Amino acid sequence: MTSYIKYRSKLDACLDEARTKKPSVPPDIASRVDRLVEEGDKAIISVTLTSLLKKAVDPGQDVRKHQVKMSGGYAGRTLDQKVTTPFLQENNFPAMAESGWLTRSFEQNAEYTLGYPGAIKKCKKEFLHTLDAVEKGSVDTTALIVYFLQRLSGRRERQSMHLAAPSGLTVQEVADILEEHFSARYDARGAARLPVLAVHAIYQQMIKEVGRYKDCTLGDLKSHTSADRRTGSLGDVEVRSGRKGIFEAIEVKHDQPVTARMVRTAFDKFKSQRHIERYYILTTRRGGGDGADDSEAVTKAVVEVSRKHGCQVIANGVIESLKYYLRLLRSTDAFVQNYVALLKDEPAIAYEHKEMWSKIIGRKRAS
Repeated sequence: MTSYIKYRSKLDACLDEARTKKPSVPPDIASRVDRLVEEGDKAIISVTLTSLLKKAVDPGQDVRKHQVKMSGGYAGRTLDQKVTTPFLQENNFPAMAESGWLTRSFEQNAEYTLGYPGAIKKCKKEFLHTLDAVEKGSVDTTALIVYFLQRLSGRRERQSMHLAAPSGLTVQEVADILEEHFSARYDARGAARLPVLAVHAIYQQMIKEVGRYKDCTLGDLKSHTSADRRTGSLGDVEVRSGRKGIFEAIEVKHDQPVTARMVRTAFDKFKSQRHIERYYILTTRRGGGDGADDSEAVTKAVVEVSRKHGCQVIANGVIESLKYYLRLLRSTDAFVQNYVALLKDEPAIAYEHKEMWSKIIGRKRAS
């Protein structure tokens, strides 16, 4: 049985060194790591750090051979799950829920040589050339880990930027700000999570202020990567009423028109829940709340669900719904504070999503 204590000890020691020392790393390799840390996603960060860690602790291992079924290979995914991912999570670095090897880009049965066929979308060249340099002995692996952790620390500090929560905004001003935030162009993944956070934030306040939700509780946000069929959830946002269970659920779609198929899929989720009264399918797509090019089919599907179950399925736009809900509140201030708090804490939200919020608010204040 493999002991993982030495691997974790190595990471902790490198992190301590990263706080006090400047490691010696060749400029060309350093520049690749810079881009990998700044532009790479959680999976590539996790797989890269795991590979470097394995090489530092077991110098004789060719870390390009990341599966035990490869001749002379090792279990990269297991090392990631046992050591790297928990380390990243505990230190608030970008981290997967379980392992970077759970993505198809990295799980192929092929060595991480320069000709690796996996469809790594970002920083593939940087990743493969970094491992190539390690295997050729072009860099001290421990020094590279220290440098890698320094760059991760810098990214973490930038992402902990202050996010303003302006007060006194009108309903229309809040709606305009949110629409701009949702629709901005981002390189990083996670934009689809923004409207989910906004809907959750409005329900946080409606439960406190709106009579319909008296004695109700709001369910916790589900992981962005968790499938509904695995978690048993009915929607992105769920409202529970005492012992009756879920009586209102909301599914949020980003830039997708609502279709009859979505209505039927929703019904399959909640048909066994006899107390659910309303199921919302909300979309950020302009004009997509009525089913867009499928409006008649959506209406027919909604009527069928109502006759079979009694639950009212409501298709609408996210912004339109938020504007309506905001008018029910005493002011917009609490909602804005809720949304900003979720932006700060949500793991799926990248630095550029937060930066865009700050830019939008900055322009608003300057106008």
